[in-house]
Amino acid sequence: MVTLHNPGFPAAEVSLKLDGGIGLENDAQKEGFVVRQLYPKKGLVKSLSAKSSRKPLRWGDELTLQLRPFEVVILEIGIGLAAEGWPPCRETLIPASQKLNANLEIVKAGKIPPPQPKRSDTTGYSEKCFRSWIELPDISGSRSLAFIIRLSRLGEHWYHKEICSLFSVEAAIGNQKLDCRKTPDSFSMNGPGSPWLLFAMDVDAKHSAKTLEIEAKALLPEEIDWQLECWLYRR
Repeated sequence: MVTLHNPGFPAAEVSLKLDGGIGLENDAQKEGFVVRQLYPKKGLVKSLSAKSSRKPLRWGDELTLQLRPFEVVILEIGIGLAAEGWPPCRETLIPASQKLNANLEIVKAGKIPPPQPKRSDTTGYSEKCFRSWIELPDISGSRSLAFIIRLSRLGEHWYHKEICSLFSVEAAIGNQKLDCRKTPDSFSMNGPGSPWLLFAMDVDAKHSAKTLEIEAKALLPEEIDWQLECWLYRR
C-alpha cells in the first residue's frame, strides 16, 4: 500500500519507481506487478511505456501521477492482484494553480461584526481590522479561490485551538457577497491547534477581471503578526 499526498496549492507530478525504494522485492519476473488505485477513484494504473493499463508492470518501471492541490492518492501494488472489474485510470490535465497578489490595508474599524469565541478565553486580546483587494484574472470554468491568514509571533508560528472563532470575514465582488467556507471550522481537541485559517470561495467566468474585496475583523494578542496568501485553483 502506497499513499501519496500533495500538501500544497500547486498541482504536483509525482514519480514512483517500482523497486526496493518502496519496499518491493524483485520476484515479479513472470507475473509482474499490478497497480490498483483505491482512492480517490477506483482504477488500474499503467507505466509510462505501457500502452495498456492491463499489461503487468515490471521491476524498475516508473509511474507518474498528477495530483490536484491537497489530493491524496492510495495505491495497492502486488503480484497476482485481480485486474478484472477495474477500469483504467484516465489521465486528466490538471489546470495550473495561480498565486494572486493580495493588497492589504489596516483599518481602525470595520463594518462587519466582531468575532465571538465560544470556548476560548480572549482576555487581553484586542480587535484588529483589515481590508484586502485582489484583482482576479481571466477565469475559465469553475474555480476555487483560497484566502489564507497565517499567524506568527516573533517569527514563529502562533497556534490557537479555536482559531476559526477569532476571525469574522466577508468577501464580495461588487454587490455580490461570496460564501466563505472556513478551515479549520471547529475547536481543536488534540494538539496546539492551527497557526493558519483558510477561507475558500467559488468563482467562475463571470468574475473574470473583477476585484474581490475582503474585510476581516480579528481578536488577537497585540504581538501577533499576520501574513496573507491567495490562490486560484481547481480541486
